[in-house]
Amino acid sequence: MKKKVLLILIFIILIALVIVGRRFFLSKEKGEIIKTDEFSFTLGNDQLDKAIQDYLLSQEYFSWKTTEISRNFCVFEKLDQENELFPLYLWVRCGEFIKEGDKLKEQSGMSGPVKIDYPNELSFYNPERFFHIVPRDGSLYAEDIKTIFPQNLQKRISNFDSVIINERIKNVAQDNF
Repeated sequence: MKKKVLLILIFIILIALVIVGRRFFLSKEKGEIIKTDEFSFTLGNDQLDKAIQDYLLSQEYFSWKTTEISRNFCVFEKLDQENELFPLYLWVRCGEFIKEGDKLKEQSGMSGPVKIDYPNELSFYNPERFFHIVPRDGSLYAEDIKTIFPQNLQKRISNFDSVIINERIKNVAQDNF
């Protein structure tokens, strides 16, 4: 009897964790009402968030133009929720968008894990002082994940679900174009 009660209790806890841990977004096309877990899309410091956004948009690896009429946007998700100091481990999603009529169209973009570092000094987060490391493409990707990212993040990176961050960048582009 005690085993049954314990199993039921564990089952209820697991369901609660899944419900609490799930993030929802507003899908403008479908008109759904969605909650946003903003915490994962911010570092908790507006100045740092802006500096990293500016840095990403200034780097050709993340942000480029294929046409003069396009605009670039970048969003990121913090992969390591416990680490507050540099280096920061982020999943970055950047895209180049154009407007065709009343619809946005993504021209190009990138998505992937990034290690961002900053010199160990007190400052106002000058975007020119940031630097990043990204895994190489192809057969070197898995090897680089192991050398760039801490072991506790490697599984999260390999299982990263980009659906939410892809919706996020579309919403940011729509709201800011």
